[in-house]
Amino acid sequence: MRVSDIQFSSSADTIELSGKVNDFRLWYRFPSSYRVSAGGDAFLAIALLPAMLAGEALEVDRAFPVSQRLLESVGRLQEIYHCWNPVFRKVAVRAEAGSASVGNPGIASFFSGGVDGTFTALKNADITHLVLINGFDFSLEPPVFAEAVDRNRAFAASLGKTLLPLETNFIAFNDTYRVSRNLSHGSLLGSVALALAFSRVYIASSRTYDNLIPWGTHPLTDLLFSSEATEIVHDGAEASRSYKTRKIFECEAVGRNLRVCWQDMNRNCGRCEKCLRTRMALRAMGISAPAFEDLHSLDDLRILRVSDVKEQARFQDNLRLAEARGDRALARVLRRAIRRYDRHRLMVDFDRLLLGGVVKRTFRYFVKPERLRPGPAPDLNYPVEQA
Repeated sequence: MRVSDIQFSSSADTIELSGKVNDFRLWYRFPSSYRVSAGGDAFLAIALLPAMLAGEALEVDRAFPVSQRLLESVGRLQEIYHCWNPVFRKVAVRAEAGSASVGNPGIASFFSGGVDGTFTALKNADITHLVLINGFDFSLEPPVFAEAVDRNRAFAASLGKTLLPLETNFIAFNDTYRVSRNLSHGSLLGSVALALAFSRVYIASSRTYDNLIPWGTHPLTDLLFSSEATEIVHDGAEASRSYKTRKIFECEAVGRNLRVCWQDMNRNCGRCEKCLRTRMALRAMGISAPAFEDLHSLDDLRILRVSDVKEQARFQDNLRLAEARGDRALARVLRRAIRRYDRHRLMVDFDRLLLGGVVKRTFRYFVKPERLRPGPAPDLNYPVEQA
């Protein structure tokens, strides 16, 4: 896999950084008032997982040097990704070694208006810029993104910070190379951080230290995308979701800006899973929030399922809060969901440990038309070569 033809183009309002990863041209569009790194760091970060998935050596054109520190971290990144899922094979990385320099003054944090990003923005007084990306979680039409920019710019200003909006075609890139979003979102944030080259960039954690799983943003991997110029910090893993939510709603103006919806970046629909989980947490804490309708009826919660250990921890956290407040009706719903998940996990473990996974294989055989065949053996040779 080859990274080449990195170039800039500009208009009155934006500067576009683009580069080819094999035949795909990946681009980022930043406000023209910011400096953007011309090196290969951002594209090495974004191309690493696709190269590992394809089992191909990753080569960055010699004309675009890559941070020495980043090159030294590539081997460890690959060890972690390969350990998490052996389908990501360790590959050689060839690039010209260089040294990154700070591109923009200040300290940045990624932000989309949700719980994790808002908590990190409130917690860290040194943050000067909030980075809002179109083409990451959402691919919004220009008028919709403009509305999100206006709203979040006013919110950032209320905190004494500056909003930095940007756009990318990352979603199309990720679809082309078929990398799981569960992992690829971390390398996208690392790529943007390296392109902007603030001295420090925060990535808000969506999990706590006692509930970590293989995930794109992770305390093990985020720091490894750092360069000599930019330190990338995984932030907020010490705080539970309920603690973050409570801190956010201590200030009504901050709570009013909170947006968690999967359906609309500018409004909380109140009916999607993320909205319902937030409304459930607010009821468990006894908080009435202007951005959300109060959860009076629990019938809507029937669509919620505990899907993994992350959700199990959140439901258990809300259960403790509901029991402490004496909300018996909500506590019953939460207990029922947790028991359902526990039964499911018990059956999965029984199948895996005592039946050798026969139930799972049979289910997948009949449910999926394609037959899942094992891929080639992992390539354990993964030198990082510096031209």
